[in-house]
Amino acid sequence: MDNLTHGLAGAVMAGLCTTKEEQSRQLAQARFWTFLLGAEVPDIDIVTRLSSDLDYLSLHRGPSHSLWGMALLAGLITLFIRRIFPAVNLARTYGYALAAIVVHVFLDLLTSYGTQVFYPWNLTKYSWDILMIVDPLIIMILGLGLYFARVHSVQRRRFLWGAVMLVGLYIGGRVWVHHDLYHQVVTSLGTDYALKRVSVLPPVVGISNWNFIVETENSMFLGNVDLNRGVTTREVLPKPQVDPVVTAAMRAPAAEVFLGFARHPYLTYEKLGDRYLVKIVDMRYQVRNRSPFMVVVQLDRNLNVIDSGLGSRSE
Repeated sequence: MDNLTHGLAGAVMAGLCTTKEEQSRQLAQARFWTFLLGAEVPDIDIVTRLSSDLDYLSLHRGPSHSLWGMALLAGLITLFIRRIFPAVNLARTYGYALAAIVVHVFLDLLTSYGTQVFYPWNLTKYSWDILMIVDPLIIMILGLGLYFARVHSVQRRRFLWGAVMLVGLYIGGRVWVHHDLYHQVVTSLGTDYALKRVSVLPPVVGISNWNFIVETENSMFLGNVDLNRGVTTREVLPKPQVDPVVTAAMRAPAAEVFLGFARHPYLTYEKLGDRYLVKIVDMRYQVRNRSPFMVVVQLDRNLNVIDSGLGSRSE
């Protein structure tokens, strides 16, 4: 999820672990910064963008979000906090940092982007398709919980626990809706087609009307599924046949990285003079009526790769 949500979650966790009888202001500060760093540090992989967007696409939510990455980052945060606040308990500080990191990864798993929890042993990008990257309602609930906890310090924990429970109920409700809508899509299209892959993706706003992508052997179905109105197919795209142009394009370095990221890749190409222009789009983003990012590959007449890289729909 976005870094504001992660930061608010870390601040709430810190508040819940702070007692009214706190003896040391330094220890309270150490606890706060431990939770805040734990809530944000997994996204340190953003530095890979300094190398290239493809490196970022390949590594984001990879090593730093994996089981061993979580354990390592918690240790580094603990050592950093201990250096600034020598009086902290190492084991407790490590536990705080690890808890914040685990919550960060859990929230990321709820989105559609994909998180490699078992990297490098398993490169599967797990995504539960429950939340958008930015969810204004969660931000509002956590923000208000922190605000009222600060204004009414005597009842601080009550407000913070209330915020946590509301977020939990909201996420639980979305899980139920997703499960119901997924079943509707599978039941509706699975009667007539052999389904290979199904995704029901969260809407930008609201909770009842979601987007879906269904892949069969030869087609890709795009549409909406609503709690009240059921399944509506908006578009059916024929899958391109695998020919020498497609095979050559998929071997391009940028295409290999992108295909490792894209859950529903869709490839098109056209011949421009003595060259081929190949575009690969992840339909997860197209289905939301946005201009998706894509990989663009240029091949010469002999199907050698001239150039490849991330591009835009207008290219």
